[in-house]
Amino acid sequence: MRLISKKVILYLSLLLISCSNLFSSTLQILDKKGSQPNWVTKAYTIEEHEKEKVILFVAYGEGKHIISAKELVFLGMRHEVVRVIQFFSAKQLSQVWKMMKFKDKMLNEFLSKRIKSITSRKIDRYIKIKKVNSWWRKIVETKKQIQIKFEYYILYALKYEDYIFLRDEAIFLQPKTLRKLGRKKRRRYKRLKKILEKLDKKNLKKVK
Repeated sequence: MRLISKKVILYLSLLLISCSNLFSSTLQILDKKGSQPNWVTKAYTIEEHEKEKVILFVAYGEGKHIISAKELVFLGMRHEVVRVIQFFSAKQLSQVWKMMKFKDKMLNEFLSKRIKSITSRKIDRYIKIKKVNSWWRKIVETKKQIQIKFEYYILYALKYEDYIFLRDEAIFLQPKTLRKLGRKKRRRYKRLKKILEKLDKKNLKKVK
């Protein structure tokens, strides 16, 4: 009797949505894992977790079933880590140029391309990601047609020290490459590395 009631309620809900929203997009929550946590919509942040400085980020997946939605989170997590590293690297490079009161566009572009290329290749070998939390919901969405799906969110933690390691793997230049840059760019590059080290020390300080 209880199962029939649920099916009837779902059918009536779908019918009501389809009749009243033929030309608009609507979303209705059918089920969920408790209240939506704040971290679901939070941007990348550097925080302290279990006495370690980490970068927190969210990976997302959706599917017709909760299992397929969860699997897509794991598949997309690797790409999200690459985006996280690129995001913070670009942000820090921007800070460095601001502190130097000068921006070497060619050197900045050269380092940014290296970060993107090397991060994508080396991430699986050097990075360990920790799952912190998860949340899901089952929704019915109406656009051109009615669609029932699961949305799955996982909050992950990337050690800040691991981020530094992978970023520096990309930024560190061999002597042969440095010689090709020319004297001015070599000086700017050395100064850039020193300022990055200062920023890292600041970020690794304990949160009060």
